[in-house]
Amino acid sequence: YRTRQGGCERQEHRIVAVSDEYLRTTHSIRNEIVGKPLFDAFPTNPDAPQSLASKRRYFESIARVLRDKKIDVMEMQRYDIPELVSNGPGFEERYWITTHSPVLDAGENVRFIICRVEDVTAIVFRTKERDSAVRELKCMQIQNEDREQFVTLLSHDLRNPMSAARA
Repeated sequence: YRTRQGGCERQEHRIVAVSDEYLRTTHSIRNEIVGKPLFDAFPTNPDAPQSLASKRRYFESIARVLRDKKIDVMEMQRYDIPELVSNGPGFEERYWITTHSPVLDAGENVRFIICRVEDVTAIVFRTKERDSAVRELKCMQIQNEDREQFVTLLSHDLRNPMSAARA
């Protein structure tokens, strides 16, 4: 939504159309989200503090599109989607890259904003897995180096008494 400072005008940005791919990705049903304000259709995850920051950045992007009448590409954001799980309602962790594109009317006013989202969750998870594997490998290398150093010191320390016993 947009609020004009000092005024009473409030515009809620409502969903007017949605692609089949978007519905599939977000586990949504078209007639349950079309016509709803954006964040009524997709509530924020109360257990993910970064969701509120992502929501704020989303509105800032919309404000830039309304002000500048230009495309705005957001940096990757975490914004979880609602999902029913076996023990009740919950949220599924998701990461998105969002592009907002204005559709102008004859008077050069923003009539609609096309919101194109790309789900990059799989890439983020693969990157996290890779980073975790790299950390684990480094830890194993350090442990191996520590073992080698211990064995070297132990063999050196044992050599002196053995030499003395031989003598």
